[in-house]
Amino acid sequence: MKPSQPLKSFFYLCLALICISSIGCGPDFGEKLVVNKTEIYYKDGVTQADAKRLGDKLKELNFIDDKPKSVQLLKRDDVWEFRLATGKGGDTEAARNQMKVFSLEISSAFDGAPVEVHICNPKLESQAIVKGLTGECYRLSNVAYYYEDVDVAKVKEFAAIAVATQLDSGVGASFHLSKPADLLEVRIAHPVGGEGDKQLAVAAADAAVAVSNKLFGGKQVDVLVCDRFFDAPKVFSSVKKEVPMAP
Repeated sequence: MKPSQPLKSFFYLCLALICISSIGCGPDFGEKLVVNKTEIYYKDGVTQADAKRLGDKLKELNFIDDKPKSVQLLKRDDVWEFRLATGKGGDTEAARNQMKVFSLEISSAFDGAPVEVHICNPKLESQAIVKGLTGECYRLSNVAYYYEDVDVAKVKEFAAIAVATQLDSGVGASFHLSKPADLLEVRIAHPVGGEGDKQLAVAAADAAVAVSNKLFGGKQVDVLVCDRFFDAPKVFSSVKKEVPMAP
């Protein structure tokens, strides 16, 4: 299923910002899998099957096209390292923010395992390390529902509530569900971010209460309306509904 429109726009911007052409052969880059014109190097216990899973995800995200690019996949304990070879000016605040979403997408390709995105120089030496959210992914229409430590059946029920409360208003927002401590936390990466309108605020508050009552036995549910990078949240809680958004 195709990624949501905000994600597609993000990846096109990502490519414009940081990707460079093929780096060629190197003694320490590892084995190589070529998908179209993208070189995927892999080593340190990573198999060709793992590299193919990454390639399939990159194709889904429109990262792989007719332009030469080079990436590397490594694994350290239970953490996957996705390394991007970049040109001059690749390590920017904008690129780091975008890689937070990138790491989440790659995590979904590896059963929700943690992923680090390394923004690298042409020698694949790390210039910046970005750790984002993790989780598997359930897609419904144009919306991605990522989930961590939450049963997928509950995620599907949440999706129905999100539509009923208009928290999912069909604008291509993405959600992330997780269970820190004894509560359910729902992050929504919304195109307008945490500075949204009153209708979104009402939807977030209503959804928090509905999910708490219907799916979580009355326990606390927090809905965090974030920017498109899942950051800068405005919190709407089932135990404290009145959390104003900026006008």
